[in-house]
Amino acid sequence: MLIFDPIRFRFGADAQELFFVWLGELERELRDPNALQAPMVAHLAKFRGLMPKLAGLFALADRVAGDQELNEGVTITLDHARQAAAFCEYLKSHARRVYSCVISPELRAARELARHIEKGDLSTSQRAPRRESLEALFTVVLASCQTLSRKLSARGARPSELTTAPQ
Repeated sequence: MLIFDPIRFRFGADAQELFFVWLGELERELRDPNALQAPMVAHLAKFRGLMPKLAGLFALADRVAGDQELNEGVTITLDHARQAAAFCEYLKSHARRVYSCVISPELRAARELARHIEKGDLSTSQRAPRRESLEALFTVVLASCQTLSRKLSARGARPSELTTAPQ
């Protein structure tokens, strides 16, 4: 059995600077209460460690491809840090699409409508939503549900019956 010493990775000075800037932008996005929903925050918080790991893997792959020795430490270059940051942006765009079904504006509106209905908060006070707004929102949510039901039925799913609210 062969035992290897661990390979030590470190950012070069310019790569470290890029990482600090990238991390600062990520932290601002994660901490902005209006920017992201909780599931997306939890997902993107993992990128803090993902970016440097990707940069290290890119550096390692280039060293192996160039037949360089791995016995000394590996310095992560600015190019590798840029590749990792760009790949994180690519992954972030995919995460937005995946989580859109959980955090879409329509779903948020439906949850808000349900919260007001449960509370019986259908008054027209300044802070409460107006009944007309809730009815319009209900119409949008209902139309989305009917569209979804038709798409599922077209795929062979069991059809369900949606009814409209009394006029």
